Amino acid sequence: MTSGAVCAAPGDKVPDPAAAAVWGLARSAQSEHPDRIVLVDLDGDRASAEALLPVLAATTEPQLALRAGQAHAARLVRSTTADGLPVPAHDDASPLAAGLRRHRHPRQPLRRRLPRGGRAAGRGADPGSRSGPRASTSAT
Repeated sequence: MTSGAVCAAPGDKVPDPAAAAVWGLARSAQSEHPDRIVLVDLDGDRASAEALLPVLAATTEPQLALRAGQAHAARLVRSTTADGLPVPAHDDASPLAAGLRRHRHPRQPLRRRLPRGGRAAGRGADPGSRSGPRASTSAT
């Protein structure tokens, strides 16, 4: 049980970042033991404290927030606004494209190329070769 760790309604603020961190840690433990841990966040209202036991007895929700005696559970809903996140502009002036341009041959297309054999450089070199991550040296 925490107090002030999560936002349950529009306009809610998270007054206690430490409690939010505890909530996140408890969620990690809950993902490993989903039927053993129930998370509840209270708002400090007396009505919420009084509603705690009846709400826990009546619900199977794994995570709840009680605000003024009312239980709130997280739900995913479809966005009702037409405008979403803006699509980032992709042009040759972007830092990624500039970095790729700097590390390629002038006639090489701007895409990732793998060395012969289909493996990235430095990973899984030929086991028979003496140069690479699997190379070993022995004293004779």
